[in-house]
Amino acid sequence: MKIKKLSQLLIIIVLTIVFSFPSEAQEKGRIGINVKAQYIPQVGISYGISNKIQTRVSTYMDFNEVYLLISSLSLLFSLSSDESFSKYIGPDITLNSFEEEFYFGLILGAQYNLHQRFKLFLEIGPSIGNVYGCFTLLNTGVGINYYFK
Repeated sequence: MKIKKLSQLLIIIVLTIVFSFPSEAQEKGRIGINVKAQYIPQVGISYGISNKIQTRVSTYMDFNEVYLLISSLSLLFSLSSDESFSKYIGPDITLNSFEEEFYFGLILGAQYNLHQRFKLFLEIGPSIGNVYGCFTLLNTGVGINYYFK
């Protein structure tokens, strides 16, 4: 069972790398921190692969249950954008280490540029678990990105 989970994670990582090569980079290498308010708060790091593709690695911490650790990997593709507003979509894989379950989902989001370094975002993230097959909106919430450069 563990080999199956590792192979699924490896597929997502390979897809992230493959999709990064054909892109022309305008914001390539842009690194940021994001905080998202949702059912379980999320803190993560964003990396701009190009001006159209961004990856995000996040960790969720449940303050009521210290032992619950959830990690998420997202690959976000920009659909349209102007100077202040953009929309994006992308696949997401989330690992719940307590239940040893992967959730495969989709991120649908919109982002508003407050400043060159600050962006406010709203996301809807439907996901399906691989063990119990349950549907969840675990990745739904609002947040802010802070970019270092």
